[in-house]
Amino acid sequence: MTKGIRRRLAAIVSADVVGYSRLMGEDEAGTLTALRQLRTELFAPTVDDHNGKIVKSMGDGWLVEFASVIDAVTCAIEVQERLVGNAIVKLRIGVHLGDITHEDEDIYGDGVNIAARLQEIAKPGAMVISDIAWRSIDGKLSADFADLGVQSLKNIAKPVTAYGWGMTAVAAEPAATPTSGKPSIAVLPFDNLSGDPEQEYFSDGIAEDIITTLSRFHQFFVIARNSSFTYKGRAVEVKQVARELGVQYVIEGSVRRAGQRVRISVRLIDAGSGHHLWAERYDRELDDIFAVQDDITERIAKAVGPELDSAEMARARRRNASDLGVWELVARANWHMFKYTEEDNAEAQSVLSEALKLDPDNARIHTALSAAYLLDGFSGWRRPPTESRSKSLEMAQKAVDLDKDDELAHAYLGSALAISKRHEEATQRFRTAVKLNPNSSSALGGLGIVLVYTHKHDEGLELLHNAMQLSPKDPVLPFYIATIGFHHFIEERYDEARMWAEKALHENPRLCQVNRIHYENSAIR
Repeated sequence: MTKGIRRRLAAIVSADVVGYSRLMGEDEAGTLTALRQLRTELFAPTVDDHNGKIVKSMGDGWLVEFASVIDAVTCAIEVQERLVGNAIVKLRIGVHLGDITHEDEDIYGDGVNIAARLQEIAKPGAMVISDIAWRSIDGKLSADFADLGVQSLKNIAKPVTAYGWGMTAVAAEPAATPTSGKPSIAVLPFDNLSGDPEQEYFSDGIAEDIITTLSRFHQFFVIARNSSFTYKGRAVEVKQVARELGVQYVIEGSVRRAGQRVRISVRLIDAGSGHHLWAERYDRELDDIFAVQDDITERIAKAVGPELDSAEMARARRRNASDLGVWELVARANWHMFKYTEEDNAEAQSVLSEALKLDPDNARIHTALSAAYLLDGFSGWRRPPTESRSKSLEMAQKAVDLDKDDELAHAYLGSALAISKRHEEATQRFRTAVKLNPNSSSALGGLGIVLVYTHKHDEGLELLHNAMQLSPKDPVLPFYIATIGFHHFIEERYDEARMWAEKALHENPRLCQVNRIHYENSAIR
């Protein structure tokens, strides 16, 4: 045992509010009132009645410690039963028995991690418990549990056998429809069937291009890449994806590359019925990859939005990659960049520098370099932050000069201007990006942050909620959430501010460091 670390066995309950971001976006005041009532009138008293201790209270859930598994499960069942019929709040609950450690009034360890992952696979109104917790209560409670089999849980090394209470009785919720009323689409990462892990960048690049192209259709609501790609490497049902992302249609596919030939299979699925609306397989030479992508996006667009006109189609078809070699280099760089590590960011910058030698006037390369330098500037990985921010600004300005119709170029120029405290210029760049692509969560979220910090609160908050709806699983989500919390703090609504701050920490425990950097670059300093 490591000296100074004290472990103990405990039963952990992880409870999470279903569709929290969507609820807050639709009715913030009503949701906060409902959650406050749930916490004070139901959840906390029930935990006390069963000898539990609420260790952490997030905006959208709770982490509770019990000495007894029976107490933990009984408490969870009572909470769920009393929530039946609640028009606003539904909970997912996970329970596990395992080792925990205490640090700074928080708890860590397998008991916490596995309980949280079990909660994620529970249906609304239901509970999932681990096999060790199930064996501890077997025969001691009258509650019925269904054997869910062996489950591979995200970031948990060993599979866990799980049991569900209420899993067969609770019907899956229908796919949520975004408040925009537009046809809503999520493009899942395409499976790499090439037998070579190094080809992951290629299949990812094709899916990313389809997302980018579809998002330029103003008639669609397209989930951002950062959220849809959280399902990469996971076996998930289409209805689950639709429910969690709030979409009506899901696109999935696979890519097999062999030498200079590529086979791409793609399917458009109605998430509500599970029916395939359209499917196609392409066997082409690599030289035809752009034509294949255009055909895929055009067929999807026509299947989902038949009213699209030729001008909109032509605008969406715009691309600034001059050849396959440049496209592959940018795709490989993005593959590294989105891993968000120092080593991968360095590799992304190196690959993009090679691409720039091949095509020095390519806006897409300059935009990607601006993004890489921006991440470097926030994290201080390779060079002093001021130097990275200056490079990010230089690359983004060059990208805009090369392609004034590229919304990502304008969005990253807005971000680079914002961290340089040039807020009026940043606001205009973000507004241009939003006008070019209303589905760009980066543009909407970036504009929302700048507006909140420059005291244009109403519009800023609306934009942040829109960005969160477009990308509900985005790695930058804590920035949006923390900004909303800051707004409530300035308005002296401390309970709401605390709930949003805890939500941000729940999304990313490292937010303390991130938010410090965010504060240092904000207008309030």
